Amino acid sequence: MEDTLFNELMRGLEDAIAYERGDTSRGRTVLVWDPVPEYSAQDVTRIRESLGKTHFSFAIVMGVSARTVQAWEAGRSKLSGPVRHLLYLVEQDPSLAGKLEYQRKTLDPAPPGDSTPNQAGSG
Repeated sequence: MEDTLFNELMRGLEDAIAYERGDTSRGRTVLVWDPVPEYSAQDVTRIRESLGKTHFSFAIVMGVSARTVQAWEAGRSKLSGPVRHLLYLVEQDPSLAGKLEYQRKTLDPAPPGDSTPNQAGSG
């Protein structure tokens, strides 16, 4: 038994050394799924306010209508997976909000489904 364990450990070490030297044929890739947190209505409001955004400017950042942001904050609508990912990224790096808002204001006069004209400088 000890011999078998020793041989397995040696094979593992040899594989690790080979991998370090560039031989990827002996390695394994392991994907680790790190789930994005769920966000409550209060979390959405907290994040939006911490960014200093109005409903309209936050809607531009998130690529949705201001009505959708209001529905999230009222708890009438649940955030989809991609929206939770974007909210997580914006929460972790608030500078992304400014970049997304600027890009969307430049490229798209209004968020999808929003009939309100883009008000450059609002927010």
